[in-house]
Amino acid sequence: MNFNDLMIFKAIYEEGTLNKAAKRLGYAQSNITARLQTIEDECNTHLFIRNHNGVTPTANGEEFYLFSLTTLSKFENVKKNFFEQQPKLLTSELLLKYLVNECQEISIESIKIRCKRTEMILSEICREPYDFVITFQEINRTEYTLTETKQLLVNFLCGDRNKTNVPLLINSDLDCPLRQLTLEIVKETERLVEIDSLETILDLVSKGQAMALLPTYLEKEGFLPIDNNLFAINYYCYKHI
Repeated sequence: MNFNDLMIFKAIYEEGTLNKAAKRLGYAQSNITARLQTIEDECNTHLFIRNHNGVTPTANGEEFYLFSLTTLSKFENVKKNFFEQQPKLLTSELLLKYLVNECQEISIESIKIRCKRTEMILSEICREPYDFVITFQEINRTEYTLTETKQLLVNFLCGDRNKTNVPLLINSDLDCPLRQLTLEIVKETERLVEIDSLETILDLVSKGQAMALLPTYLEKEGFLPIDNNLFAINYYCYKHI
């Protein structure tokens, strides 16, 4: 018997039928029936009385339900405590995608992650301490020490090289380094369009409806460089001391 079995029993008890419990949990009814039989065999007792309307808990079933509630509640509290003990990372959405997908430096299962716009990073660390901060901005606070300075390679990417006269997208985050570099390079400001969502920028570029200055690792996902000009943008890794 395991925690999943307790969840199955709890669902059967609360739903009153095996069919409804199976639908609630997304299992086949045959699997629910088999697991209930295993639970009853292991406990050496009948936990439910089957009838044409569903199931009715026996006295032992009532007792086992209380046991299930208590055990599952304690299990959730333990998981919550473990989660709260995980180190906290503050970064931007753009850097998180790079660190997780490309560098594989971060495991999303072992660290609590909060993403903020680059312009919000400094105010966020004043509001709440973080074990690690990875950001495009330099942090000048005594409680954070710089551990590494790295570079992110970027290029102007598009989704269709045949579509050259398309808008050039920039993030509305005023401190976004890709936005700042784009404004330094591009003179045709009438082509620029501000977007406040990285996902929207990526979607529009991938569909050939726009182009933007983006990390070069996205070329592995089908994005196309418009030329061979690469740019390096610094980002900084900090640790709370």
